[in-house]
Amino acid sequence: NTIAKVNSAVHRIIPIINNGLKKLKIPGGYLVVTQKDKVIAVVSFGNNTVSSNNPKPVDDYTVFPVSSVSKNITAFVVGALVDAGIIKWDDKVRKYDKNFFLHSEELSDKLTIQDLISHCSGFKHFSAIDAFKYLNQKPGVFRKYYGYQNIIFGLIGDILEKATGEKYEDLVKKYIFDKMDMKHSSAIDLKYEKSRMGHMKYLLERFK
Repeated sequence: NTIAKVNSAVHRIIPIINNGLKKLKIPGGYLVVTQKDKVIAVVSFGNNTVSSNNPKPVDDYTVFPVSSVSKNITAFVVGALVDAGIIKWDDKVRKYDKNFFLHSEELSDKLTIQDLISHCSGFKHFSAIDAFKYLNQKPGVFRKYYGYQNIIFGLIGDILEKATGEKYEDLVKKYIFDKMDMKHSSAIDLKYEKSRMGHMKYLLERFK
């Protein structure tokens, strides 16, 4: 039976996860196995923060930062607003920020929401936005070169706020969390993110 097979697999994977958390110096984690709308197995690991930050065991209400998964969340919100006719994929960034400048006047005028979402601005991976105006973009790479971005992707949040007059975190709540009955999730609402400081301390300790 399916549940028996899943439980057997979970039993075998638990020591692997524990070993991985220890090697990567991650204080805790959570494993959930679902099938359609049913939860088949749940296992918590370790604590919600590092030992120097008053740790508590991971439980059903521990908030985990999703890091770069926030890009997927943002993309879902963009898609919802496109479906609602509020914005368009090919809307130019300068439609919402007339002073936007990215390396050259030509590129600055062409860059669209879709370019931001798809990481196809033509810049190298993890380029810093403060340095964009000084970087030389390779000829012919705009919309042809994939360069994973953090900061430039963040421009989308500002665009969404200007297009709707609503805060980014409220848009995420409206179009994702509320619709999926995610009552213990938030975009940046600190009252739900009691482990955020613990998360930052974990990062600092991990990369010493």
